Amino acid sequence: MKITRKGYYTITGPGGLLTKPDGSTRQSTNRDDCYEYITQDAENQENVFDPESWDPESFDFDSLSPEAFVYRIHPPEYEVVATITVHGDTIRVSDYDPIQFTFIDVIDVLTSTEQISNEVQILGINTASPISVTGGGYNIDDTGWTTLPGFISPGSMVKVRHDSSDTSGMDTDTTLTIYGVSGTFSSTTIASATSYDDYYARVPFAIEQPTAPVITQPEVNITTTGSQAGTDIQNALATPGTKVIVPNSAGNVGSLWLGGVTDCELEMGLSVVVSQIVMGRTSGAVDDPTVRMKVTGGNIGYLRLYYDCTDIIMDGCIFENDQGFGVSGQTEMFRFANSSASSYLNRFLVINSMCKLFADPQASFNLGAFARNVMWANSNFSNSGNTVNAWGWRLGGATNWAWLDCAALVASHKMVRTDSDPVTNLFIDGGTWMREDSTNPDAWAQIINSPVTGVTIQNLDCWFAESGTDAIRVGFGSGSNNGTWTMRDINFYATNSSVVSNAVLNSAEGAAGSGTPDYGGSSGTHTYTYNVPTTLPNDQWRNLPDLPNNGNPEALSYP
Repeated sequence: MKITRKGYYTITGPGGLLTKPDGSTRQSTNRDDCYEYITQDAENQENVFDPESWDPESFDFDSLSPEAFVYRIHPPEYEVVATITVHGDTIRVSDYDPIQFTFIDVIDVLTSTEQISNEVQILGINTASPISVTGGGYNIDDTGWTTLPGFISPGSMVKVRHDSSDTSGMDTDTTLTIYGVSGTFSSTTIASATSYDDYYARVPFAIEQPTAPVITQPEVNITTTGSQAGTDIQNALATPGTKVIVPNSAGNVGSLWLGGVTDCELEMGLSVVVSQIVMGRTSGAVDDPTVRMKVTGGNIGYLRLYYDCTDIIMDGCIFENDQGFGVSGQTEMFRFANSSASSYLNRFLVINSMCKLFADPQASFNLGAFARNVMWANSNFSNSGNTVNAWGWRLGGATNWAWLDCAALVASHKMVRTDSDPVTNLFIDGGTWMREDSTNPDAWAQIINSPVTGVTIQNLDCWFAESGTDAIRVGFGSGSNNGTWTMRDINFYATNSSVVSNAVLNSAEGAAGSGTPDYGGSSGTHTYTYNVPTTLPNDQWRNLPDLPNNGNPEALSYP
């Protein structure tokens, strides 16, 4: 039968630490604090002691065989579970449960990299306690890493480690357990919304990534509104190394002239309207390069970049509002102005953003010259409803351009076109490219009029809501001998096979002139779906949860 002995005694040492449910602790020195239940299996014995008169010093412990017991300390607001070992006339409390230990989680770490936690000291035990780990390894007192169960001594230092996830935006957990107490170390890889390395690693040529600004000054928070807020933003960014934060309450701040800005970051609420951002030139028309500048958020009407701007990052922005800037009869959302082979934009990134161009017959996303190391990633672009030359990107003298995981819709004309200056290395990978039924059908992608080499288009969904037969056209310009253009693994959706098919691609290869195009018509890697409606799908946009309507530009309305 089970014998229960009750009584009061004094607990000292770690085993006497009383812990309330709220986490507070105190050491017990008052025997009245410690009401003990000791259980032992025995036969035909029953000894119930008066708690007020029981004295552990006079108790006949020799009548008990040495073995482990469980005790619980009362009054009820205190609770400690540990092990009692009876040895002759003494009671030794062996406390295996440590005081709760805490590992500090880390965020925005690189994928597939070793992550080591902070080191914690194990307190609250007075004997070696069992230790185990899941999801990684542990190291006690820098004696080496292990994943096997073991024991840890009082006061020892311990840390854990694991490899971060190989996927952006994912958590990896390592849980260390010491007897009945556990602590978890978690690492979170950089989400795709902010991870740039993963995109640049996919490009097959040596594209250069923008260098992030080096922030050295205290943050500046804008509290004014309207044009005054715009003035305050420009004044704050005049100091190198400054990060400026602009809340939605700032409203429409007008134009921002950021010529000469160096190592700065501008973080805006998505309701902050900026009619235009001009980099590389001051409001007094003085050319002064903008260097290492990052813009996050904001609703921007137009971006113009002058002369030798370098390391520009536009992350999580809304581009809309056809403000009428740009050359007459041609509106571009991004214009690289006054460039030449010796003065050019270098290392430019638009990522996690959305763009909508409204009500202009010749709206295009970009008209740029001699820009180098340019990337458009995980973003949505649309100029639907426009006519005539409403193309996507028009390039001249471009070197090292990439479009990764973008969804782009053009009303008509070309998605990509080169101009008369040599173009080297264009890479389009992933995402969805769409073109509406047009009153001016033209080539979806056109490499023409210039020496060109190193073009790769792959892993796309391409939609043609038109009945024309000029969806794919290439004409390598003079000097393009040995120029290359490769197309692979494209899922084509078209109204009929005369728009695009293996035969159409093979025919285009034969008409390309100089160069060595391979459009994949003979490789068998493309797929074709016909009889699609002339209305393009509205579910092909990249999911950008931080932007309005999850980044669907067609949901934007003309301001």
